[in-house]
Amino acid sequence: MKDNTVLHCIAGFLNAYDCKTLDEVDGALQELIEAATETQSQYRNGIAEQASSMHTVN
Repeated sequence: MKDNTVLHCIAGFLNAYDCKTLDEVDGALQELIEAATETQSQYRNGIAEQASSMHTVN
C-alpha cells in the first residue's frame, strides 16, 4: 500500500470511532493493532477468511 492510502485508511478508522482526544486515539489504534495482529496470525495459519471488500463504518 502506498503511504497516503494507509494514512487515509487510518484517518477513516479514527473518524469512524469518533475520536476526540488523544486517549481515544490511543485506544482505537490499540484495537486496530490487536485486530491486525490476530488477522496476520490467522493468515499465517491458513484459517483467515480473505476479504472481498473493505468494510466501512457509517
